[in-house]
Amino acid sequence: MTDWETFWTRLAAADGDERHRLLETHRPLPTAFFRQLKGMVRQWVEQDSQTALRLTGVGLEAGAYAEAQEGVALAWWARGNAFLFLGRYDDALAAYATAISLFAAQGQEEEVAQLQSNCMLPLIWTGRYAEAMTMGRKALEVISPQGTTPQKANLLLNLGICAGHQGDYRGSLSQVTQAAEIFAHLENQVQMARSLVTRAVAWEHLDR
Repeated sequence: MTDWETFWTRLAAADGDERHRLLETHRPLPTAFFRQLKGMVRQWVEQDSQTALRLTGVGLEAGAYAEAQEGVALAWWARGNAFLFLGRYDDALAAYATAISLFAAQGQEEEVAQLQSNCMLPLIWTGRYAEAMTMGRKALEVISPQGTTPQKANLLLNLGICAGHQGDYRGSLSQVTQAAEIFAHLENQVQMARSLVTRAVAWEHLDR
């Protein structure tokens, strides 16, 4: 384990007073510390989402000792991810919104775009299609120039899914076809299959 992984293990096991002492001892906490949190939450959410959520609570507490606001933003991002896996979509969106505002204040457009992309599925799942589409289009403006990346392909797929929910099947067809091409280039068979299924649904509606 890296030093930060070891420290996170100690923090997670500590009670409130001990945690405060540990955080005071290591302040100011660098951004790498909070990136470690985000990575740990990513590992935990599929195994034990409640543990992942508890870790993000410690992360927010640690935000008071952060060297930079980027660390606080990452802690909110991690918390949004934990809420998402727990099916608490409104809480996830609120956490993502906080992270977006913090990154935006620092001019970190790429992180804002990634979070806007993350917001799309919970917005779609809660029927907020117009909001999801607006969020996705803003993200695409930043992510698209980066080329054939997984982020761009996933965003195009989400845009296609959202367009289909709104009855825009031609728009859906265009977006998911682009997504499928990128996934094929990246040799991501699972996501390519999802894109092709969504494309087939769009074709079916257009044929009607």
